[in-house]
Amino acid sequence: MGFGKWKEIIPSDKSKQFEEGQKVSFIYRKEIRSGIIAVLLINSAVINIIDSSKPKNKKEKTVISYEKLLSMYQ
Repeated sequence: MGFGKWKEIIPSDKSKQFEEGQKVSFIYRKEIRSGIIAVLLINSAVINIIDSSKPKNKKEKTVISYEKLLSMYQ
């Protein structure tokens, strides 16, 4: 891969059980948290945390490995 060229992102098998906009739960900073998948990456996902108890952290995001995510069904 040279400068200015993008490598195609091929999702892993573990990512196939998740989709963007899906609610998930995970352990983050020693607490069980929930969030919504914003972006699917190769081996992890960017999560918008939705259950923050602190008002200033309403836009908190994190990157979590697919192995650590649990799907939440509505």
